[in-house]
Amino acid sequence: MASYDPLTGLFNREHFNTLLERQLASLEFTQSGLAVLFLDLDDFKPINDSFGHASGDELLVEISRRFKRLMRANDFTAHSTSSRPSTCAPMKSLASRPWHAGTIPSRAYSARSTSSM
Repeated sequence: MASYDPLTGLFNREHFNTLLERQLASLEFTQSGLAVLFLDLDDFKPINDSFGHASGDELLVEISRRFKRLMRANDFTAHSTSSRPSTCAPMKSLASRPWHAGTIPSRAYSARSTSSM
């Protein structure tokens, strides 16, 4: 079974859940924390309805790319539903960051694209 979402290149929901279960099980031994962030894109359906699914897919690919770029190597990011990228990060990883996890959506939104589309 595939572990990646073919559109975004991120982990798919099933693989994300498997990795999350492993992380949760390891908390007993590591006695550390874990942060899970679900990002829901408001009014995503009207984009598909107005501009077509290709435009919606292009938006998901770009947001996923930006979202993943903000994560560290030991974090994992997934595409769980049509409009919901997700990420999981060990708490000590978040604690070492100069920005708070709550700023990820605005940082992803404002990140400049380095690729030509």
